[in-house]
Amino acid sequence: MIQSDSTGVTEVFGIHPGEATLSEFAMHFQELADVRLFQKPDNTLLLEAYLGKTKIGKFDARLVAELDAPDALLESILASATGRKPTPNNYWQYSLNDAQLTQALGLRVWRFMYIPIANYEQKQIEFFGEPDSIKKVTDSAEYRYFKSKGTVVLWDKEGKETFYYTSPKEFSRLVRALEKDRKSDAELQKLRGEK
Repeated sequence: MIQSDSTGVTEVFGIHPGEATLSEFAMHFQELADVRLFQKPDNTLLLEAYLGKTKIGKFDARLVAELDAPDALLESILASATGRKPTPNNYWQYSLNDAQLTQALGLRVWRFMYIPIANYEQKQIEFFGEPDSIKKVTDSAEYRYFKSKGTVVLWDKEGKETFYYTSPKEFSRLVRALEKDRKSDAELQKLRGEK
């Protein structure tokens, strides 16, 4: 359930998206954060923390948090990395050393993804109310935008749903990030010869 106060600050799962540090976020969900640097094919760098399978209320889900990391930290992690691993989405993944991990724990989680283990039904998605807008992204999937809640739902009739949360004041940043991610996915599919 998403709640908002008179100032527009939202709360979901007992946390304020866009305000908690990674340390606070991980402690709230009682999970250790596995933090990695990712390098996209266009050389964009991002710092993500994976909390693994987490029980939230009655449901199990995976949580992934993207950190608001300064460029200097991202570049220092990349420069000091001793190895890299490829990911299925054509990114490079790098580990952090202890000092970098300590620094990452103090960074703000600007957005996080809630990826349920179970598939949601249409009536569960309708709990969010009427979206401000809808954008079709594949034959079976669409983004549903809820600006005042700082939420975007990727509703996929044939796959897994993903719920993206941020502060309403950073909603446009979230939308830009999702558009950029979709563009990267489309380019990857084109390179692979997929539709």
